[in-house]
Amino acid sequence: MDLMVKKGEIRKLDFNLLNQTEGFNVSDRYQAIPTQSIIDIIEEQSGPTRIVAFNKVNVRKPGKQGFQRHVVMLELENSKMLDNTSMNIVLYNSNDRSSSVKLFAGSIRAACDNSLVWGDEIMPQVKINHSTINWQGRIDDMLQTFHQAQEKTHNTIQQAMNKYMSYSDQVTYAHEVAELLDMEGRLLDPAELNIAHRQEDLDKTLWTTFNKIQYNVINGGMQRLMDIEVDGIKTTKLNKTHKITDSNKSIKLNRQISDLMIKRL
Repeated sequence: MDLMVKKGEIRKLDFNLLNQTEGFNVSDRYQAIPTQSIIDIIEEQSGPTRIVAFNKVNVRKPGKQGFQRHVVMLELENSKMLDNTSMNIVLYNSNDRSSSVKLFAGSIRAACDNSLVWGDEIMPQVKINHSTINWQGRIDDMLQTFHQAQEKTHNTIQQAMNKYMSYSDQVTYAHEVAELLDMEGRLLDPAELNIAHRQEDLDKTLWTTFNKIQYNVINGGMQRLMDIEVDGIKTTKLNKTHKITDSNKSIKLNRQISDLMIKRL
């Protein structure tokens, strides 16, 4: 296993967490599944991997430190696709009873270092409970599905790159995504989600529109209106959306946004 982790994530990388073989405050039926053991099986079946992204939740209880929820994005060999986008495995795990093992198909687009998580249209979530006896077999099954999903993803990117999107279509897509956002307040103008921050996203295609919207949703900075009450008087406050740092929320939104994109093909 090699490393290619973003600078902001290197300090978070926790090898003790990845190699945790016990559970925190768990029952006898609970079987800790170390993240590193999952990575080892993936490498046995598919060759060397490298960690390209990592995140973990902060915990307040000292006893839970080292058992908490965390997410790893693994890049496999021969993972490169169109637009210099790689096909990766997103591995979500914990050993404190807060989550089962979850595996998703993901990608990183080198042009913008953008981490994507694909929805059910590419590959359904694989969920493994910590009471599963033959969890290793579930990893083998997932890898077969994953390799099929890579071909499907390559074809999806190709079709999306070739599909022209008028400005009206782009804004409609942005409004559809805005309806998915579970946040306090509401966007002032959902069309802001369609603003390009990178040269690579200036083309009027479904692929670039998808990347613009996904980037803006995850990274925040969009103007939003919030209804507040000051001294008994109801008023509206204007501020900006925050970067989404919660892995659960980020994965869920990523998958929904990508499924909406694929349905437009």
